Amino acid sequence: MEHLLELIRYYPKGSNALRELFKYFQNKAIVIPKYRTLQDIFSKAFSAEEVRLNNIISSIPENIKQQLQEVTNNSETIKQLSIIRCNQKDFQYTAVMLEIKKAQELAELYQFCKSFIPQLGISKNSIRFCEVLK
Repeated sequence: MEHLLELIRYYPKGSNALRELFKYFQNKAIVIPKYRTLQDIFSKAFSAEEVRLNNIISSIPENIKQQLQEVTNNSETIKQLSIIRCNQKDFQYTAVMLEIKKAQELAELYQFCKSFIPQLGISKNSIRFCEVLK
């Protein structure tokens, strides 16, 4: 169970975690449990991981929660986030000022996320998987 909890942090898809669990069983010469037992173990592990993540997420300050809510609910903001990833067209004053404004609007959120995401203790693959789910 402990090993499965570690695997779930790094392999968000159950099938990948199961594959890695089978490798673990093989390396440790452990007999593979019945299908129903595996289902129960995975259910408990996913529930425990959800509780762990919910406890961490509940510690997010209210102002950050509001900003995150605004970003996720506003499709225009999501478009702006995509635009930020693109290079600006030129170095004219208005273009540079627009880029500065975008960066300032997201600075607090960025700084928070930069320190918060590593606290989750999940892999980059898991973070990407969560982005795909949205």
